[in-house]
Amino acid sequence: MYKKSEDDSYEWGSGLFIDCETQKYPRIAVSDSLSKVVNYINDNKWYPWIVPEAVEWLENNLTSEMVGVEFGAGLSTGWFCKKLKFLHTFECNKNWAMGILDKISDDHNLNSKWYLHFINCDWNKDGDSNRWYIKNNHHIRSDEELSLMEQRFMGYNIEENIDFCFVDGSVRYETFLKSIEMIQDREGAIMCVDNSEKPHRKKYLDNEVPKSWKKIEFINTTLGNNVEMGSKTTIFIVA
Repeated sequence: MYKKSEDDSYEWGSGLFIDCETQKYPRIAVSDSLSKVVNYINDNKWYPWIVPEAVEWLENNLTSEMVGVEFGAGLSTGWFCKKLKFLHTFECNKNWAMGILDKISDDHNLNSKWYLHFINCDWNKDGDSNRWYIKNNHHIRSDEELSLMEQRFMGYNIEENIDFCFVDGSVRYETFLKSIEMIQDREGAIMCVDNSEKPHRKKYLDNEVPKSWKKIEFINTTLGNNVEMGSKTTIFIVA
């Protein structure tokens, strides 16, 4: 939610639901970190920073009849919006949420088919580092509060049938499980998981995804495409 500040701008609160088509977009106080994100978004075209061959596969298999869910906003957001019938984006980092909101709100071709859901739970318990967890003082929160924030983040009920899930953000293990839940009864539905080469992620990809689902792995072997060498993007198709 927004809360009004003393200078009549709007600060970021604990949670946000924005429908760009029907809600007025208020002015937001700009910090240095937000300014960097906004400039970065404006200086680059919409394009997912995942293994390029995975982008090519999605280009050929996503359609304008599909409804998608994106866990983790970025330059992929506008790209998915263009491809899909409708996109629900779930984001935990306030600067990325506001930066993407600022960009898409001004694009009449995209803002009528995009919905942003924000809760400030920008951490990953499944990884080796948790810089946002410490940087944003989440370590001073109680376990009960942290758990409640995660539940609220993933607790929004989407009424449409979901055809595509993209997993590349915070609370990644939990959003990975949520994605499986969203599409498990939709034959032909697609789940795309980025950075799947990480050992701690490979473990739950191997153990949690139904064995009947088709799996396609893409590994980056090219320098100079903004994706780390050896980075892996894995796509699952419900069967």
